[in-house]
Amino acid sequence: MYCIENIIRVQEIPGDVEKLVLQTAKLDSSNVAIRMEQEPADAGKKVIADYALKLKGYDFRGVPSTGSKVTRAKPFSSAASNNLVTILSADWNNDLLTELTAFPEGVNDDIVDACSGAYTHLSLSAPRPSHAIPIADIAITSDAFAP
Repeated sequence: MYCIENIIRVQEIPGDVEKLVLQTAKLDSSNVAIRMEQEPADAGKKVIADYALKLKGYDFRGVPSTGSKVTRAKPFSSAASNNLVTILSADWNNDLLTELTAFPEGVNDDIVDACSGAYTHLSLSAPRPSHAIPIADIAITSDAFAP
């Protein structure tokens, strides 16, 4: 189960966005993972490198995007459709729900990108239950199903 606890949505100049990211990191503490989509080409790498310097001491990483936005949104959409995603009641709920329901035809998609990226990060880094056995660790022989 995943819960969206907060969304901060702004359209500001890059310097003001950077200040907001740093302020939010301080409020969240260094235990919170910070992931940022890494745009292609050298400019995207430079932006991530600059943030990495400013967020030294935090769990920060740039994540190169692969595939279309629609493809990247499918796992999050599936989880939400299966009631595995909840949201806290807050003033940003309308922005979130409006953007999610309008996607991919809507005007904005930044929240969709953020939710998709967060879901992917959290679902891939979630610890397996201690009783789980990786399929690769199970040896199946030809007589495994013999009576």
